[in-house]
Parts: sequence; structure tokens; C-alpha cells
Amino acid sequence: MVGKNNNYIRESKSNEHFQRFSLRKLSVGVVSVAVAAGFYLGSGTTAQAATTEPDTSAKTEQVVQQDATSAASDSASASNCSAAVSTSSATPVSAESASSAAVSDSPASASAASDNQASAVSTSENSSQPASSSVASDAASAVSEKSQAASEANSQSAADKQTAQLSTSAANVNESQAANIILSALVVQQAANQQAPAGFTVTDPDYPAGMYQDTDASHYTYWWAQSSDGNYSLVLSTDRNGDGKVYVFLLGRNNNVLGQYTVDKNDSADVIFDYGLRKYSFGTVYNDGQSGVFVSSGRTWKSKFNVFDPEASKDNGDYGSISFMIPQVETQTTTYIDDKGNTVTYVDDKGKTVSIDPVVQKGLDGQRYTTQGGKVIKGYFAKEPSNANGYMSPFGKQGATYVKDLHNGYKATFKEINTATGEMQVVVTFNDGYDDYFIEQFNLKYGDAHYVEEAHWNIHSIYIPQTINIQYVYEKLGNLIIESDPVDSADFPPLPPEYKPTSTYPNDENDSTKAGNVKIPEVPGFTPTINGMIKDKVKTYTLTDKDYDPADKSYTFNPSDYVSDLSQNITVKYKADDQKATVKYIDDDDPTHKTLDTKSLSGKTNAKSGYTTAKDIQTYKDLGYTLVSDSTNGAEIIFDNDDKNDQTFEVHLKHDTITVTPDKPGKPGTPINPGQGSANYPDGTDKAGLTDTVNRTITYKMSDGSKAPDPVHDSLSYTATKVIDKVTGAVIKTDWSQNQDFKDVTSPEKAGYTADKQVVSNQNVAHDAKDINVVVTYTADDQKATVKYIDDTTGKTLDTKPLSGKTNAKSGYTTAKDIQAYKDLGYVLVSDSTNGAEIVFDNDDKNDQAFEVHLKHGTTHTNATDENAEQKTVTETIHYVYENNQTAQPDYTAAVTFKRGYTTDNVIHKVVSYDPWTIDGKQADSKTFAAVTSPAVEGYTPNHKQINEFTVTPDSKDIVKTVVYVGDPQEAQAIFYDETTGKEISNTREIVNGKTDEAISFTKDPNEVVKELEKQGYVFDKDNANNNVFVAGTTYDKNSEVHQYFKYYFTHATTIVTPDNPKTPADVLPDNPGKNYPSGVAKDDLNKTVTRTINITMPDGKTQTITQKAEFTRSATVDEVTGEVTYGPWSKNVVLESVDVPNIPGYVPSASVPEITVTPNDQDMTINITYKKLDSGKATDQGGNASNGGQATNGGSTTGQSAQNGQSGQTQTNAGAQQLPQTGNANNEKGALGLAGALFAAGLGLGFGSKKKRHEN
Repeated sequence: MVGKNNNYIRESKSNEHFQRFSLRKLSVGVVSVAVAAGFYLGSGTTAQAATTEPDTSAKTEQVVQQDATSAASDSASASNCSAAVSTSSATPVSAESASSAAVSDSPASASAASDNQASAVSTSENSSQPASSSVASDAASAVSEKSQAASEANSQSAADKQTAQLSTSAANVNESQAANIILSALVVQQAANQQAPAGFTVTDPDYPAGMYQDTDASHYTYWWAQSSDGNYSLVLSTDRNGDGKVYVFLLGRNNNVLGQYTVDKNDSADVIFDYGLRKYSFGTVYNDGQSGVFVSSGRTWKSKFNVFDPEASKDNGDYGSISFMIPQVETQTTTYIDDKGNTVTYVDDKGKTVSIDPVVQKGLDGQRYTTQGGKVIKGYFAKEPSNANGYMSPFGKQGATYVKDLHNGYKATFKEINTATGEMQVVVTFNDGYDDYFIEQFNLKYGDAHYVEEAHWNIHSIYIPQTINIQYVYEKLGNLIIESDPVDSADFPPLPPEYKPTSTYPNDENDSTKAGNVKIPEVPGFTPTINGMIKDKVKTYTLTDKDYDPADKSYTFNPSDYVSDLSQNITVKYKADDQKATVKYIDDDDPTHKTLDTKSLSGKTNAKSGYTTAKDIQTYKDLGYTLVSDSTNGAEIIFDNDDKNDQTFEVHLKHDTITVTPDKPGKPGTPINPGQGSANYPDGTDKAGLTDTVNRTITYKMSDGSKAPDPVHDSLSYTATKVIDKVTGAVIKTDWSQNQDFKDVTSPEKAGYTADKQVVSNQNVAHDAKDINVVVTYTADDQKATVKYIDDTTGKTLDTKPLSGKTNAKSGYTTAKDIQAYKDLGYVLVSDSTNGAEIVFDNDDKNDQAFEVHLKHGTTHTNATDENAEQKTVTETIHYVYENNQTAQPDYTAAVTFKRGYTTDNVIHKVVSYDPWTIDGKQADSKTFAAVTSPAVEGYTPNHKQINEFTVTPDSKDIVKTVVYVGDPQEAQAIFYDETTGKEISNTREIVNGKTDEAISFTKDPNEVVKELEKQGYVFDKDNANNNVFVAGTTYDKNSEVHQYFKYYFTHATTIVTPDNPKTPADVLPDNPGKNYPSGVAKDDLNKTVTRTINITMPDGKTQTITQKAEFTRSATVDEVTGEVTYGPWSKNVVLESVDVPNIPGYVPSASVPEITVTPNDQDMTINITYKKLDSGKATDQGGNASNGGQATNGGSTTGQSAQNGQSGQTQTNAGAQQLPQTGNANNEKGALGLAGALFAAGLGLGFGSKKKRHEN
């Protein structure tokens, strides 16, 4: 072991042993040739080119690096995944998070550089996968046939998989597949759990939301890490048989599988994602059997889930390497013993002594397990150990060691030093390839982590609480003890017969670790309390209503609620309950029945209170009260046993009274009763307050101040009896003597005066009435007068003025103002009985004074010549209109005015008489209008030729006549012309009749006719100057002699049919769906092919055929009206090139194949070529004339000669024909491709086949 501080030696040696390799781009041409050659030779090996770079910073396999720019999609963008693939040592790795500082020579920095040089290797889609990338799915040996069938249905065999390069779309795991994962795992777990006794289970842990799980039910998913940018995940699983094999899943953002890899014990696998022609390296997974490590090739990762680290998801660090433990199969045994350590036995139903067998469970590290107590034995319970439920764990062996290897030289050795707490000693070392160096030693408690600065390694505790030894100890159940508090209290009643003072807890029939519920009786007035034992401390509990059962009046509870150990006794003590009683003293005379006092009493059930009401009742009597009732009957109060209702007693009292009179008065301010705080006599209860007097005075007064009669004085006297409330001191009743009457007093008479009160009378006067003062006043008498204004013209009274005052007093009124007002209204004064003087009242009380003013109406006359004279004008009006009431000619008008004078009443402003009528100042009472001839209007005829004369008087109404002009008959026509034929289109003319200026309305709108013609193939020629198009709203003209004409000119629509889009009579015209194409525009009408066929028969009898084609096209124009077809010219002539006839030594061909020009009028032609063997010694005539053995056929006729330029009877020499004609021929493409492929694969750039080009003349 080398010392920790000898860093120079360690670093220099480590730098020599860590190298990093990456793929580099090569020339595409070289790679393509290499790949093609590989395909041709049938090799499945992927060619790769690489350069080697030394890694000068290999002290740490991965350094933490924040990838701030990483935002890669699930398809693994090349900019975010390094293509560099790091080599790995053969030593397996452990699984702790390897954090690193940001150093310039760190592997993370090198990886970042390699990201910009992501190498791409061109590979075939059909190339086989590396062995480390295939998925091997081994069935778990302990899985039942049912679970194996489920596993096979949800996974593929290792031989069929090879899914290291799955596409992102094909490998997505949807919700249904996720459900199948859970279901498959459940099938495996259920198969194992069904073999165990009830309550014994081993199940997978709860996986966090969003975590991918291996779909193979025979695999156990135990670890998850996620790239810091969140784009990728790495999930690990292992076989449930515990063989230590590791399955690696590289996942995209949506848990779509990008790659699957299998890592055997003491092996490693590179996590590489193939995307198209590129490979992206994510890192290397090492399997060291007991532990492993994932070493990233560039990006940093976060720990998300680890069955060996419950705090994994809380570690938010970014790591370049993360180590892990690999779950193994653990075996644990559950035994059942007594308190002496002996196996528990019991006697079964047959009387046989039977022992409880131990239960063995197997499971993988990190799986959850449950156990169950054994057989239920009466009077005993199985004490449940603290590890009855938990997680399967390999730990719990003092001194056991576990190793984690980061595969960058650093290792951590864990040693158990405390099996009770899980604390471990950790020693970190470094190996540079030659020696081991001590780095650091520390202890880790369960759930803790420690950061090793030099190694940049954040090491977490690997401990899972050990669970190997599980023991259920059977002990006797404790007793339930029932007693009173205090013990043997005489007040506590006997227990019901079904309850015993001491009894053993009953068993829980279904669970040996529990006791059954116990029951205690309800004792009225007593509360049961429980003295329990929780963690060796006595605690007292009071049972409540939730424990109470009203059906049988009992309390039910389970002993485990009050003792932590069921062997401990529970004592239930019944304690007398607190009781309460109240005594209320109530005032019945109070309107609200006021409670004077409440005595609150408290004690225990059935106890004496020591209280009676006698003393308090006497106190109230001394204050003026008298007793009504007492519900205690004066006895001492004893508490009852009713816990729900307090006792209530009432003492009812009322107020006593005392009566005072003038003979027996009270003394105000002195106490009424002997008790302390008694009420006093109130004011008004002495003698003065019990008597009263009322006085009356009558006084006389003159209105004019003269001497009045003397006043009159008299009085009345009263006595009272009062009842006093002795409690309040209030007078509650007063009885005064009856009301009295004063004597009536008549007022004395006074000549010339009237008294306002003739008799003074005061009766029914009460004792509390105020003194009476009466004043009698004498006043002078009233006088009245009236003034009437009379209209002598109508005889009606216009107004009456009433006047009032005192005798001989002036009224203050004269008629002058009112008379003037009437004059202003048009009246004239006739007479006035007041003579215009002020009216003075007389002294006659019996007769009122009366005065009259007489008036008449004034008049005004107006002459007939005056401008205001009455006049009346009578008018004659003749309207000239059309039938639609529109004006045809201006109106004709004539008028006469009659006038006359009249006389007007100035008051009513009405005419009271008229003078005779006059016209122009002359007396006349009538006028005659002359006859009027109707004016002429072009195109119209009036219904009246003239309006006859009329005679009118002033009383005649205005004359109004209307002459209606009726339009003359008119005709309009719409005509449609075919410009192509120069004729009117038959059966299209529209004719309509009407009247002058009426709107023309054709039976069929000409625009509709236009549309119908367009459907027939016509095209409206809108540019034709002869068009006179009808517009809606056009009216008839005024000329009834000449018709109106509307003209439309049309051409024929045409459609061009091209050879690449021919038509048949079944096709509909594109702009005229009502018509179909005519014959003559089909494919054969517009396309023509002339074929030259060359048959070469070789000396061995095999024949090769070469076909040359000349294709011609033309277009056609279809008249959509007539269906006539007009063709365009054929395309240009085509040159068919010559064909080289193979030269075979010792043979001569019968003909050559020259170049020819083919026209559309030529027929198909055939050339048959054979070989004739030459005589020995003759040389082959290369390029000479063909022998007569060849035949050329043109249009089906045989010429017996070679063909030249498409003409029979001529030959042509074709020198240098060295290549087989079938190469490049469409009919022999398969053979050509085979040969071409072989030559291409060999890297030969050869050209093949005859030249088959088309030249246009």
C-alpha cells in the first residue's frame, strides 16, 4: 500500500494507463466503398475507424459538469451526445454517485470537446448488433408456470431481441404497456406469495411516478438515474433468480426505449445509441457482481431511485459517475418461541401436541416483506417483533465487507461495525495500476452520505435495515381487573353476574399477535378509568362515549390501546362522578319571574349536600316576602346518580303589602320591614299625601274695555287610601274619594253685548285636577252686505261681492275698480246703486244690506272691403297622372273668392250678424268654372278628353278631378346569335308585351338563357359591339310603332386534350358537367409508338431480344357545342440509334442494326440476326457486311436483308461491336444489376450496355 501523500507517483502512473478512444469521420467515398464491399461479401461486421488520444486526466472517470445548453430531444441530438466511446477496464464498478470538481483536465472537459467532433460511422440498417447491446431475458427459476407464461407473453427471447438500436417511435412504452409491466410483476410476486402462509408476502418496492420499469416479469427493476438536462434516463434491472446479471435501459424524455443492454457479472457494456448513420455514446455500465457503476461519457446525471438508498431522490447533485449495489436473493426465517426460547407447541383438535413450524421467505434486496404471527393459542399472544415487516436486506453480519469500484482507480470498502444501527466503516483507496494508495477512512450511519474530496466522490450509506432473524415470542395474555375507587367503597354497587373482578384478555381469533376486545359494565353515577402501561410508564385513561355501547350498556375497548405489552394487566377503577344541584329563589310577582338567587351545590353521587332552605326563606320574609312553595319541603338535599341531568330545586316567593289612610298614615323615608335592607315608606304616604283640594275662579271681561261684573270663587275637597308593596316600597294601589261637580254659574246679561259663555259648568272633577280659572268675554254683534254685478244683455249675474264687519263700521269697499274691469272686457255701465261711494255697515242684526250694478255688451262692425272681412275661396284642381299615380302633366288650377261684412259682440268676441256676399266688391252669391281640355302625352291616352264646367257658391267644397294616362301597347324581344354560324340560335328568342314605361319582364330572364347556352358549350362574346344586353329594370319606350330588341352574340367553347391526359366519352367536360367528351381523344388517338425489335440468335441457340421504341404525341381541340375534334401536329421525328451486334470469333452475323429516323407514319419493324460459322482458316470479319442469314422485318414483312435507316434491302457496317447488347436493355435489368453490383462491390468503375438515347430531329 503506497502512502496517501505520494500523489506524484500515483498520478504519473495513472496517466499511463487511462486512454480514451473516439470515432472520427473519414472520407464518405472510402467508407461507402468499404461498406458496399462488406455487403457484397455478406459480412455482418460494422466497419469503424478510430483515432487514439491519451487521457491526461484519467484520475477520475467522470467529473461533474453542468450541461447548460443540453436540450436534446428523445432522438438523441448529435450536438448533445458525445460519439466518443471510452474503453473500460475488466474490473467491475460499484454504484455510488461520483461527483467531481470542475477541473480543466477532467474527463468531462475532454468529453465536451469531443461533443463538437461527434464521429459518424456509416452502417447498414440490417447490420447485426454488438453482443453487449442485445437484451437477454432469462426466466426466473423460482417463477411458477403461470408467471412464466405471462413473462413470455410480455417479452421476447434473447435470440429474437437484439434491440440495442430501437427507433424512438417503435420503443415507446404507452400507458397500456406500463399497466402490463405492473401486472406481470404482480403475477410473479403472487406466484411466490401463494406458496407462503397467509400474511407472508414479498413484493417490489413502491416506484416513483414517471419511472420506467422493465417489462419482463422475470426481471427486478432497482435503480434509476436521469441526465441533468432531463432528456435521458438510465434504468437498471436484474434477474429475479439473483444471478447478478444487469439489464440496462437507455430511455428518452417520454420513457421511449432508445437502447437495451445486458451486462453479465464481471463484465461491462457501452451504452451507445444508434441514430441513422451515427453512434452516440452515453457511457459505460460495469457489473462487478456485488456492485456496479455507471460512468458517463460526457453529460452529468442525477440519482432518482435506488433500493439501497432511500434518500437517493433527495440528492440533487450532478454526477459524472453513479455507483450502485446489485440486488441478491436473500433468505430469512420466521420462528415462533416461548419466553424461554423453546419452540411453541399446542394441542390440536385431536388432542395431539403440535409445534408451530418456522416460515422461510426468499426475496431480492430492497423488496418489501410482511410476516404474520402463528397459531392462535388460548390465553397466549405472539409478541410481534420490530422487524415483523420491512425490506429484504443482505446486511446484519458483523464484520462483513462490501466493495464499490469506480473503475477509475478509486474503490470504497464498506465494513459492518454495528449490526443494530447499520453503521459501517468505509475505507477509500486508489490504484494506479501498480499499487494501492490509502485515501480516506470514515464511518457512515444509516441514511448518511460523505463526500471524498480527492476522489470527487459523494458516498452514500448502502445499508438496508437487516431482517434475517424474525422471532415471534408467545407470552401469557394479561388480566382485566375491575374495582372501585376507593377500593371496596360502600357506595359502589355489585357487578352484574356476567362480569368478574379479574379475568384474562380474550384472544383475537384471527391474529395471534393481538388480543380480543374486552367489555366492562356501565355503573350509573360512576366513571370507569383505565390504568394502562405504555413503554413501562403507567398512564390513566378515562373511557368516553366512543367506547360506550348503548345496546347492552357497556364499555368496549381493546387492551392494546392501553398497554404496549399484552402480558401486562389493566386495572379499571370506577370512580364516583361529580354531581351538581341548584336551588333557585324565584319572585313570582316579578313579570319575568325573576330569580332572586341561585344556590349552586356540588358533591359526589348519593352524597349529602348539608344544605336546607329554612334560613334563606326567613331572610326573604324579613324583607317583605311571603312563601308560596318549596320543592325541597325543607329537607336536606342529597345528590342523585344521574350524570346527564343536574338536580334543580325551586323556592317560590311573593311580595307582602301594607295599607295607609289619612287616619293611619305612614312615615316616608322610614323602613317598612324589620330585615336588613328593607324598603322605606314612599313619599305621599303621610296624611298630607292622602288629602287633596281643587279651587275654581270665574272672571268677566268686556271687549270694548267697559266695566264688567264681579268674579266668582268656590272649591272641592278629597281623601285617599294607598296599598304599599313591602318588598319594593312602591305604591301598588291608590283609591281616592269619588269625583265631584262644581255648581253651574249663569253669565249676567249685558245690553248690546253677547257673552261667549252663557253658563259656566265644571263637573266630574278629580282630586288631582288643577285649579280651574274661567274667563267670560262680552263682544259686539257682526254685520253683512252684498254687491251684485248684473249683465242686462244676458240677464245673468256676473259676480257677487260679499262684505262683513261690525255694526256701523266702514267696509273699505267701492265699485269703481270692478266697473272699470268690466268695461275693459267690453261692457258698458247702465246703473250703480252705491253711486260709487264706500259702503258702511248698519246696526240691523236681522237684515243684511244689498247693492246692484247693471252692465250691457258693447259691439263693433267690419265692412266687406276691410282686410278682416269674412272671405271664402273655392278652388278647381285637375291632376294629370299615369296609372302608377306618377305625375304625367302639371296640375290645372282655378279659384274664386267670396267676401262679406259683419258685426262683432265685444264681450264674447263673436259675429252676431252678417252683410250680403260680394265678388270683387259687387254683391254676388255664385261663380261658374269653364270646361278644361286634357293635354296630350306621347305614348299615353287620357281617360277624360276634357273636364266639364262647374258652378260654385261660398258653401261649395273645392273641386278635385284626376285624369289618368294609360300607356300604349309595346313589345320587346331578346335574340341570341351564333357568331360561328352567323345565325340566330334556334328556339332561344324571347318575346314579351307590355305598356309604355312599364318594366320589361321576360318570361325567362335573358341572363338565364345565357347560362343555359353556356352549359351547352357556348361562350358569351362580351366584347362584341353589337351586344345590347338586357338589364333588369329596363322599361318599355314610348314608341309603339317600333319594337325594342336586345341582342346577344356567342362563340363556341373549346377544350384542349393533351396526350398525357386523354379522355373517353365517359369523361365529363371540365367546365360543362352536363356534356361528355366525344370519341377521338382517347390515349391511342393522341399517342403512337413505333417499335423496332432486334432478335439476335447466338451460335449456341440462345436468343437475345432488343427493343427500341419511338414515341409520338399530339393534342386535340374539342368544340364543346358541336363535339367536333381538331388535331394538332404529331411530335417531331425520333432517331433510333444503331445497335452493336456482338462479334463472335469464327462466326459472322447475318445483319447489322443501323441508326434510323422514325416518323409517326412508320409501322413497327423486326430485325432477326443469326450467326453463320466461317470456314476454318477464315478470319472474323469485324465490322463487315452481315451474311444473308439475317432478316429484317418492317411492318411484318420479311426482307431477307440487313436493315439500314429503317429501309429494307440495305446493310450497314457497325464496327467495334464489343459489348453485349443486353446491358442497359430494360428487359434484362436483373442480370445487369447483378453484374453491376458485383463489379461495383469490387470497386470497378466500368460502363455497360448500348447507348439508348433519343435525339429529336
